[in-house]
Amino acid sequence: MIRNPKYNEFGSIDLEVKIGDEWVPFTASPNDTEKTGQDFYAEALEMGPEEYVAPPTPPEPTPEEILAQERAAMVCTRRQGKLALGPTVWASTLDLLNNPDPSWSPTTLWALQVAIEDTVEWRRTDPDMQILIWAMNLTDEQADNLFRLAMTL
Repeated sequence: MIRNPKYNEFGSIDLEVKIGDEWVPFTASPNDTEKTGQDFYAEALEMGPEEYVAPPTPPEPTPEEILAQERAAMVCTRRQGKLALGPTVWASTLDLLNNPDPSWSPTTLWALQVAIEDTVEWRRTDPDMQILIWAMNLTDEQADNLFRLAMTL
C-alpha cells in the first residue's frame, strides 16, 4: 500500500509505503532494479502523483547588496594599503595625527592612530577604517577603489 505520490526534480516519484504499522518514505522509478519498485511506480502513476514544484528562485541581489558583499570582502594588509595610497597621500595621512582637526575628540584621534599605526589588516567595513576614510576626506567610491587597488598589490 502506498500514499502521497509526488514527482521529484529527477522525474521519479517520492511516496510513502506502509510497512507494518509505519509509513516509510520511498522513491519509485520505472527503471528500478527491483520489480517491487517498478510496481510502486506504476501504482503511483494510477493515483495521479502531484506535480513537482521547484523551490522559488532567490531574487537577484540588488546593486546595494552586491556592493555591501564586495565591501565586506575588501581586506588588505597595511603594507598594501600604504602602497595603494602612495607616498604623498600616506604622508598627509600621518600628518593627521600630528595636526589633528581641533574638533576631533581624543577618542577619534586615538581611533585614527590605531587604524594608521597598529592595524595589520585593513578591512573596508571596520569602524576604525571608516574613521580613517572620513578623516582623509575620501568618498565611498574613492575608498572602494583604494581597496580594490590595494588588494591587487
